[in-house]
Amino acid sequence: MAEPKAKTLQQKLGFFDEDLKKPLHDDILKWVDQNAEEIIYGVYPQLLQFSDLKMEELRKRCTSILESNTEIVKSNINKFKERILWLENRISESKDKVTKEQYDFHQITIDESEKEILVLMEKISTSEKALIDLNKNSIFTNDVPERNKIKVLSRIWELPVTSQSISKTSGYTSTKNIIGFIDIMIKFSYSQLTVSGIDFYNKRIISELKWTQSYKKVDYIYGGPDEENEECIYIEVKTKIPSLGELFRQMRMYKEFIVGDFLVICPDDSEQSLIEEQGFKFLKFKSL
Repeated sequence: MAEPKAKTLQQKLGFFDEDLKKPLHDDILKWVDQNAEEIIYGVYPQLLQFSDLKMEELRKRCTSILESNTEIVKSNINKFKERILWLENRISESKDKVTKEQYDFHQITIDESEKEILVLMEKISTSEKALIDLNKNSIFTNDVPERNKIKVLSRIWELPVTSQSISKTSGYTSTKNIIGFIDIMIKFSYSQLTVSGIDFYNKRIISELKWTQSYKKVDYIYGGPDEENEECIYIEVKTKIPSLGELFRQMRMYKEFIVGDFLVICPDDSEQSLIEEQGFKFLKFKSL
């Protein structure tokens, strides 16, 4: 019987996936499709709850911004008071110099200084209230929320892995070449712990601090939340693993063209440690 004709780069290199013809291969794929959420948590148990490390990191970030805001307000109050003191001395000197000939000039100085003092005193009052609010807002008014469940956004069977090159000189774009096919790709989103009542970009406390969470990425340096917190995991299903070398070659070839985690699912977990040592994730298939 003639050998099957190679259609993908993977096949041209001698990798023909015989597993595709086996009913068990389809059974495992169906199991993955139906249990996507459970599989994601099995691979990423850290997504079940927010870490203490993340909470502490956020507390420190908020505390740093709070302390900075407090120092700025205190500094402004001191500047306002110093200005008032200078204006009061100016008023006193102007009153001593008031004469019939110079009355208009010095009286204008006195009047303008008194008006400015009133404005500054209002600013001091506002700033002192801001200090009280900052002190109140230094305490989180709620508990850390229970982490929301992940959202499985899509499950794509037999995802093509392709390559395409673009010439730097002519700009010519080559046709897509199929490298191979990922058995199934799962795309999912997850929530991230953050804090409301604070502007991380402008480093300002706006209102009372509250723990919250978002399915969007929170950029603590440039602002946020912004784009969705989405990840993809690429899954290779094996009914058995007759050759680790062939498996690793196949997976590393895919990694040249796709960025993300690769997961091997197989009923036989005897090689799990070695597979994980090579930088791939592993999950044992649970019989239906």
